[in-house]
Amino acid sequence: MAVLPQELIDLIITQIDLHDRRALETLSSCCTVARCFLSASRARLWSRLPIPEDCNSAAELHDMLVSSGTLAPLVQTIAIWCAEDLPIETFHLFNNVTHVEFLGRLEFLPDEVTEYIAESWNVSAITFRETAFDDICMDLIPLLHEFSNLKEIRFTDCECRGYNPTLEEVADGRTYADVVVSAPESLYMDLTSFGISITEIVLAKPWIFSLERVRRLTFAFHAGGSIPERSEAMMHKILNALPQPLQELSFRHHDSLPLEDDSKLIPIARIPQISFDIYQDNRPLETMKWWLRNLQDAWTNQRDSWVIREIHVNVVIDSRGRYIGKGVFDDLLVPDVWSALDEILAAVQLKKLVVRVQAVESIDDEEVSEFESLLRGLFPLSRKRKEFLWGEMWRLLFYS
Repeated sequence: MAVLPQELIDLIITQIDLHDRRALETLSSCCTVARCFLSASRARLWSRLPIPEDCNSAAELHDMLVSSGTLAPLVQTIAIWCAEDLPIETFHLFNNVTHVEFLGRLEFLPDEVTEYIAESWNVSAITFRETAFDDICMDLIPLLHEFSNLKEIRFTDCECRGYNPTLEEVADGRTYADVVVSAPESLYMDLTSFGISITEIVLAKPWIFSLERVRRLTFAFHAGGSIPERSEAMMHKILNALPQPLQELSFRHHDSLPLEDDSKLIPIARIPQISFDIYQDNRPLETMKWWLRNLQDAWTNQRDSWVIREIHVNVVIDSRGRYIGKGVFDDLLVPDVWSALDEILAAVQLKKLVVRVQAVESIDDEEVSEFESLLRGLFPLSRKRKEFLWGEMWRLLFYS
């Protein structure tokens, strides 16, 4: 029987996304397949650990971690549901955590937990996921002040319940007027109603939340958020406020934005790497044409400052069942649009194009291979250039 190289097995395991609903079952099964699967599967299985809300479940988790002795060091990301009775002794077991996710009402997070994490862990990234802020100034600013070495901050699906401008400079008895509370290198902004609130603070009070070091910026426009026009306006305000050029700019779920011919374009010429989505079932042609207009405008009007070298396109397939009777990629294969993109990429001497497929349900390998083959055929000019690299197409179950 042929044996796969260990490096390939490890690579396969890393492609299992921890947010996918089947990840736990899949990784647990991989742990029992063979000894060569065990180490990577167990490390991946325990790399992200949610702390249970229920006291009994949290106690059971604590006992298991203590008895094993080998699992706690594998944990790199901890998801904490904010509650007043969090078991502080459980947090003492971890020493390799670099990423913390906060969920729920932040006002319920005990100060002793925050202080221990800030003092004992080398946290470089914080995600506020489905987090409720009763008052941004009272909840968010003091917490960020505890973490002086943050490199990445993410806001996604959060809710702002209050905002007291009189507390902008004083919170929990401490003054931040002369100190920048946070200056991340990577920022993920969910421009829903909450995202816009926090964006207004970022723009109005740079000593609270500095954009000075931001080099990687992601905008998300989840369904159910604020009106698209307001989200679009906030996006442009952030881009205009950046004091330094970005290295990476990404767009997620932006199919809800107004993408008409007269929509305001984005100044992208000075950004080396661009990433965006194309939704198969939500205006894919309009999205592709909008990005084409952005690139054409940047090349025509900003040619002297053009530095774009790499473009990532994420093809999002929401449900395979909707496309019975035709190919899942049929609506995406629009020769005129892709050929126009090819002309621009060849003219600007783009170094690399990466196309990924993100699918909720399974898609046949043959369909993906056929799509890639047809797509490659629509880029003859770019592929003629020796310097051009067509990134290997690969599939994701989840990404953010």
